[in-house]
Amino acid sequence: MIRIEDADLFFEAVAQYVTSIEDFSTPHPLSTEAAVASLKRYLPEPRYRIQLSDLVDMAILRLVEATTGEEFAMNGPTPDRQSVTARLRRYEAACSTLVAMATVGGFWAEEEHYPMWERAVQRLGSMKSSGGFPVWQQLRRYPATLLLYALGLGALAADRLPLLGRVFTASLHDANKEQVPAVGVLPVPCLVKSGGNLLVALDEMGGYRTDLNDWVYNLLRPYAAPVIPDDDQYAMVFEKLEILTALSYSYYSPWHGQWAPPGKFMYGWVRSRFFREIKDSLSEEQDESRYAKAAIFGSTAKEGQQALTDLENCLRTWGVL
Repeated sequence: MIRIEDADLFFEAVAQYVTSIEDFSTPHPLSTEAAVASLKRYLPEPRYRIQLSDLVDMAILRLVEATTGEEFAMNGPTPDRQSVTARLRRYEAACSTLVAMATVGGFWAEEEHYPMWERAVQRLGSMKSSGGFPVWQQLRRYPATLLLYALGLGALAADRLPLLGRVFTASLHDANKEQVPAVGVLPVPCLVKSGGNLLVALDEMGGYRTDLNDWVYNLLRPYAAPVIPDDDQYAMVFEKLEILTALSYSYYSPWHGQWAPPGKFMYGWVRSRFFREIKDSLSEEQDESRYAKAAIFGSTAKEGQQALTDLENCLRTWGVL
């Protein structure tokens, strides 16, 4: 038995999936490959804007439904290394189609697509108050974190900075119904406020404070491969995304110069080169700088330069600058 809304929508969707299956020679009509193929077909055609929105909305709906069962209960099991690792894996399996769509969608997004992805981040990142273990409550945002990073990798690979500014500043509701920017709660190091020691002791990792960054880095590599095929380029794009995330957090959070989301970028050569690129752009082009116009960490050169100073102060405090 197949439950449908109405026959017209159902058969139209089937027709699109059949075409997508032909593209990828896969027999499964609900496969990730078929969903990505449909996304690619809809993106360049304004006449498919409704179908495109429906495709993304359906992927989110399926993800929400898949992560509300007993396997994602807030009151159990007791969080430990094994149970946290297992829950992350279950979230990742449920997110696989949406994440694959997001890397491609971020890479090819035009301005008219930005609200669609902003809504997706808002829907997954907003929380309702509930009881249970704090770690399980906070990990409910993990799908939104993966969506944010997948969109960011695609957008940054295609040099679509305005999309980053849009999704970073997407307004989310926290458990107290207060509004917070996505970049204030979704970066990997911000994900868990209590029980964070469990996330630096994940199975297969080494017990360092950037373990979850490394975990997400490895997880998203195959999803990003269609738009970032080279491993070295992927490493550079990921570190740049971490830097822009930290700069955005530095600007929008009240912890200016005191804390910012740490990451792999702290220990690589990408940081110094990218910092110089941003500084030169802000200094030479002022408010017309691509970074200021994207409003990722301020919408003026002065605000962007202050965010850079604040992040550099954090890095000095950590002894990595």
